[in-house]
Amino acid sequence: MREKGTSDNARINSKIDFDALFRTYYEPLYYFALQYVTDEDDCRDIVTGVFEQLWRNLSDVHPDTVRALLYTHVRNRCIDLLRHEKQKLQYADFVARQSQHYIEAQEYNQQEERERIVAQVLDSMGEPTHSILLACYVDGKKYKEVAEMMNISISTVKKHIVKALRIIREKRAERQQKKAKKS
Repeated sequence: MREKGTSDNARINSKIDFDALFRTYYEPLYYFALQYVTDEDDCRDIVTGVFEQLWRNLSDVHPDTVRALLYTHVRNRCIDLLRHEKQKLQYADFVARQSQHYIEAQEYNQQEERERIVAQVLDSMGEPTHSILLACYVDGKKYKEVAEMMNISISTVKKHIVKALRIIREKRAERQQKKAKKS
């Protein structure tokens, strides 16, 4: 904060001078910062930080340039904060996009795993359970249609569906337990 080209006898040297500067400029600087930054706490922090910097370098500041110096430092700190916020938003957006890809890939892998389990269970099922499950869930036929087509009762169709779904659930549970043990 040293001002070049000023004489040493025209400096701000006392706490009284600083207090007067603080009382005079704090509020206008705060409202000036609000033109750049919308968060009031951030504005207070910026203005307070500039006054702290002024206090540390009080003897190096010329009274004629203190106003311009304060406004310049507040503006620069506001711009720095905005840049930092922009970087945080860009990073958050990047993380969100990466996470979304990961989640989508994970969901795809889980769906693929479920389909693989169902296919294995279907292959291991005997008749008529296999045919009944395919007719109801793949072909979309109603229990009554399947019962008529296979010359069996609706309750028999339901019994085979319950059996098939139980086997699928058990196989999924086994896979999840195996994965949990690996983790």
